[in-house]
Amino acid sequence: HYRNHRRTVDLTHPALAAARVDVISVVPPGSAAVATDHGTAVAALLVGADARGVYSGFAPGARLVAVDAFTGSGRRERTNVDMIGAALDVLVRSGVRLFNMSLAGAPNAALGEVLTAAGQQGVVMIGAAGNDGGGVAWPAAAPEVIAVTAVDAAMVPYGRANRGPEIEFSAPGVDLWVARRGSGGYASGTSYAAPIVTALAAQLGAGAALAAPDLRRVLRSSVRDLGAGGRDHETGWGLVQGSGC
Repeated sequence: HYRNHRRTVDLTHPALAAARVDVISVVPPGSAAVATDHGTAVAALLVGADARGVYSGFAPGARLVAVDAFTGSGRRERTNVDMIGAALDVLVRSGVRLFNMSLAGAPNAALGEVLTAAGQQGVVMIGAAGNDGGGVAWPAAAPEVIAVTAVDAAMVPYGRANRGPEIEFSAPGVDLWVARRGSGGYASGTSYAAPIVTALAAQLGAGAALAAPDLRRVLRSSVRDLGAGGRDHETGWGLVQGSGC
C-alpha cells in the first residue's frame, strides 16, 4: 500500500479560490472524507493564486487536475496499484501529460508496469523520494519517474529524506510556509519539494514540447551542485534552478 498524509484538496482555500483546479475521485463509493492539508498544500505550491503573494504557486495559471486516490484517514490512509492505475488513466484521458506524485511506498512490480505504460504514452512523472530515512520510495524510485528530495534554506538535505542512487534533483522542502485548513503553516518533506520541480517542469513545457529525457537534460544544465561535484545519493544532480525557484 502507498500512503500520504491527506487525500483531498480544499478548493475554498484562498490560495486556490482563483486557481484552475479540477478534483476527480477514483476511490470506492462511500469512502469517508478526510482532512485536506496535504493535498491543499501540494496544489497551492503548484498553482496557488494569491493576490497577496503569500500562497502563490510556482506555476501560476496552469491547469491542475487533482486525483483523489486514497481511502481511510490519518495514518490509515492508503492507496493501491488499482487506484493509482485508475488515477493515471483518468489523468491521461483528461489530457494531462505531467504528473506530480507526492506519495511513497514499497517497490511493486504491478505498479512498475503501470508506470512503464504511462511513460510509453509520453507522460512525464515527478515523484517525492519519501521521508522514512531509508532508500528512495516508489513510485519515485521507478526509472520512469524523476525522483526529487528536499533541502532547507541553507541547502542542507532534509534529515528524514530518503536517499539513494535514484535521487535526481533537489528543491526547497524544509520549513516551507504552505496552505492548510483555513490558513497556512510550516511543513517539511519531499512531498513539498516535488511540486516545485513539477511546476518548473510545467513552465519548461514538460509532457508537451519536452519529453522526460529532454527535461532531465534541461534541468541538469542549470542545477546548483550541492555535493562534491556531480550526482550524489543525497541531493542528486543538485538544486533545480528557475524563475521563482
